[in-house]
Amino acid sequence: MILNVFDNIWTSLTEWSNECYKFIMNHFDEPFFWIILAIILIAITFWAISDLANK
Repeated sequence: MILNVFDNIWTSLTEWSNECYKFIMNHFDEPFFWIILAIILIAITFWAISDLANK
């Protein structure tokens, strides 16, 4: 029973990562995609560091 739950979670994560891979490969040559992705990652990093610094 518990192994079945973990198998379902693993299958869902694998399917999601495959969809992300397909999306990235379809938009690999678009520079605006990478610029937007970098901005999002920098914003998340800034938010996390600011949140940790306030504690």
